[in-house]
Amino acid sequence: MLDAINMLKPFAIEFQPFIDDITRTEKTIKGCADMATMERIRRCSVKIADMENLLNSIQNDMKLLLQLKDISDSLTENVKISKEILKRSLDAEDKQLLQVLSTLEPLKRHVDVKSMRLENTGTWLLELEYFRTWCDIQSTSINSCILCCYGIPGAGKTLISSLVIDHLFLQAAEQTTSQISVVCLYADYRDQNNQTLINILGSFLHQFLTGTGLLYIPEEIITKLKEVKERKTKVELKDILVMLKAILEQFDNSFFCIDALDELEPQTRRDLLDILNKNLQHGTKAPHLFFTGRPHVRSEVHRYFKIHQEQEVEIIANKNDIRQYLRHKIAKDRHVNPDVMNKVLKKEILSALVARSQGMFLLPALHISMVLEQTTISKRRKALGTLPTKLHNTFGGVIKRIQQSGGFAELGMKVLMWLHLAYRPLKLEELQHALAVERDDSYFDVDNIPSQKQILDSCLGLVLIDEETMTVRFVHYSLEEYFQKHSSEYFPDGYSNAAETSLIYLNFPEMREHCKSGDEFKKKTHDFPFLEYAACNWGTYAKLQSSDAVLRLAITLPGDRNKLPSTPLQVLYASIA
Repeated sequence: MLDAINMLKPFAIEFQPFIDDITRTEKTIKGCADMATMERIRRCSVKIADMENLLNSIQNDMKLLLQLKDISDSLTENVKISKEILKRSLDAEDKQLLQVLSTLEPLKRHVDVKSMRLENTGTWLLELEYFRTWCDIQSTSINSCILCCYGIPGAGKTLISSLVIDHLFLQAAEQTTSQISVVCLYADYRDQNNQTLINILGSFLHQFLTGTGLLYIPEEIITKLKEVKERKTKVELKDILVMLKAILEQFDNSFFCIDALDELEPQTRRDLLDILNKNLQHGTKAPHLFFTGRPHVRSEVHRYFKIHQEQEVEIIANKNDIRQYLRHKIAKDRHVNPDVMNKVLKKEILSALVARSQGMFLLPALHISMVLEQTTISKRRKALGTLPTKLHNTFGGVIKRIQQSGGFAELGMKVLMWLHLAYRPLKLEELQHALAVERDDSYFDVDNIPSQKQILDSCLGLVLIDEETMTVRFVHYSLEEYFQKHSSEYFPDGYSNAAETSLIYLNFPEMREHCKSGDEFKKKTHDFPFLEYAACNWGTYAKLQSSDAVLRLAITLPGDRNKLPSTPLQVLYASIA
């Protein structure tokens, strides 16, 4: 064995360099293999990282797409609703004919109310089983076609009405097999002289005729409108009823939504309920009726309709909706005043105001304004602890703060006086001109006109301006009721002041001239928007309360008898005609 090994040694020595070379090559190959593997691994890692980034990007894109879809869905819904609100294209002759029906514009009021409603509030009503039954366009039973919602002052009934109306507009827009129309009315205690039975029914007819659900205006209605126009008289109740019955036959379903029944003049309310009950049934389908109002009108509704328990819903401000509203107000304030709010105070505000809401939206709405107007966290916390618990006490507290507001005090109290004593809703321009008049003025001073912002700021949340109609109004009907009880306390000389302001305005040199043409008359009433109201109402104010100044100004108003009548008299003649 040893001999064999000894014999192989020369070969081993000879071939060792080759063996070493092979070994080195093997190590090099293994090293290269390892490097290739690592490179592949590295590349894979890079690819995995790229894929993760791609996935993250896709996820972000998906989130964005979902957000865009939500926005798109919301826009689509708003477009559908807007289509139901917008007037159908009518030719000039049709538009002129329809003007005789009514002066009311409830859809403009609807747009204003809708703008005040926060998204996703009030939806609890839409989820009620009976509400779904009431909305069902297949329903033909009279017993399932009436829905009544009652609630205390400030519970949010008007906002609920706007939500229901929008829901119906959307339902009508999405319907492809049936013709559906929705008409509405927002009753207003201040507009009772204008919201007459004929005007209300004429407004319903106008909405039916201009709604997108109508394919064409029936010829019999066109004929009837032409007859009214040729008579050169106002449309009569019998004409309206004939046309309403004719138009209802064009629809498979019709919805009448009336907000604040209690704010209609009592006899008008009773006549309207009677007509809705007896005169507007057509074929086998009864119109769907939706009413809101204070609890005391419930007995009147029962007098005209057979109402079952499930057809009546009590409107109570939902606590989650109140919280959402308060968070919205706090967020808006925090954007302007970031240093006077923190999480602890926000929690305290939400807890306290929701607990004190008493089923109302109005009370926490007033309370949050009283808190947020304070300038430090400490003062806000103190205000939160001293808030009045009753609605009328809250009104009194806000008015006291207006009276103590320095330079804004006089303006704020004047605004409240005019809104309380006005015989109809006042437009912003009318009110601005009335507020600009001073006792010693001999001409109208345009530089004394208060701005819209000044008017709102001076009233500390008690006054609103409807952007669609530019009408100035109290924040709620209950504020007018408060002033009815306390008018002599706040405005002891209110009527004589209103009469004097009106007469000073009418005696300005610009008003003394006679308008020689219709265009000149239109320009004068346009340039002086308080002219028509002052000319038509100063006498009523003076009859209720007068003064030496009022009598002196009234004597000078007619002017020279040998001359043509002045502009105020022309306005008065035009209003009588």
